[in-house]
Amino acid sequence: NPDGTVHITTTADKNLEAKPVAASAVRIDLVIRAPRDARIDASVAGGKLELVNMDAGGELDSASGPLSVRNVQGEVVTHSVSGPMTLAQVFGSVDAATVSSDVDLDSIGGDKLIASAHHGRIAGRRVRARDVELTTTDGKIMLEAEAALHGRLVVSSLRGDVEVHLHRHGAVFLRARGTKVDFGQQQTVPPQPNGWSETTFGQGENPALVELRSAYGIVQFTVVE
Repeated sequence: NPDGTVHITTTADKNLEAKPVAASAVRIDLVIRAPRDARIDASVAGGKLELVNMDAGGELDSASGPLSVRNVQGEVVTHSVSGPMTLAQVFGSVDAATVSSDVDLDSIGGDKLIASAHHGRIAGRRVRARDVELTTTDGKIMLEAEAALHGRLVVSSLRGDVEVHLHRHGAVFLRARGTKVDFGQQQTVPPQPNGWSETTFGQGENPALVELRSAYGIVQFTVVE
């Protein structure tokens, strides 16, 4: 196209001269090698969608097939109905949303990380984003992350447990609420009348904010020195 974009579509056409083949028996493998600075927008119905080794991010949509992003810079937006989602070594802002599948995050280092699942768990490790927001309706959230200076980390589930291990740099102000709140061996913090338990770890001005909540689940928090 004149604007430099390239559109590629695949389809299985009917052949009137040959015996019909069931759509479920047709498979199309499409491998695209593009310049690293190309932004990729792609969608699939039931097949695997994978974005690897690119420098300008992209937007990926999958109905039921697995979706994978690895070693990518730039803003990444992913959507899935029921396909599992994996994002690893992403150096840019991430917005990942799924209806009924799991989300696995590893080595995310952008300014912002937003991930949500309706029925499914979210598991993250080596997360270094400054602004983190993870939410589920019916699924556990497990996170190992670093608290950025002046950063914000919100982890919320309606029915699932929340488990967070935090590497802190400087002060952290923590608010937590759940059917049970466990701060490990650090300290015991009784809940306030409004149900929230609040405490501060470390010293310093402008602490990072950490908010953890689960309406019907257990909240566990550990500081990793």
